[in-house]
Amino acid sequence: MSSNRNRGEPRVHVADWFFKSGALDDLVHDALLQGETYDASAKMMADGLRIGVVKPYSDTPTLNVLQGDSDGELAFEFSGDDMNLTEDREFLNAVHGGSDDIRCQYLDACSKHVRTDVQDPRPN
Repeated sequence: MSSNRNRGEPRVHVADWFFKSGALDDLVHDALLQGETYDASAKMMADGLRIGVVKPYSDTPTLNVLQGDSDGELAFEFSGDDMNLTEDREFLNAVHGGSDDIRCQYLDACSKHVRTDVQDPRPN
């Protein structure tokens, strides 16, 4: 089966990380283009923590957090936040020495930025 993004085939990326401390982490990113509707999500799960971003490319991206022994999930809505623009702005700000919020080496950040920068396929 050949991949054809114009036909709305879903894309899913999964990564497992094993740390020296013995901790395990899972990252799942999925995207679906169906007609004019574009949907994506990203979820990260570790011991005692689950973080998920729902509809990151919409007008109201939502961050869901479940931590510790809590049964209740916290939801944080970021109305009007363009996540790609925010990511690019923070990256450039750090490269130019304006912020110390990014906690990784420059080359590592560049390679991750290239791999994770997803273009919004919706028509303008």
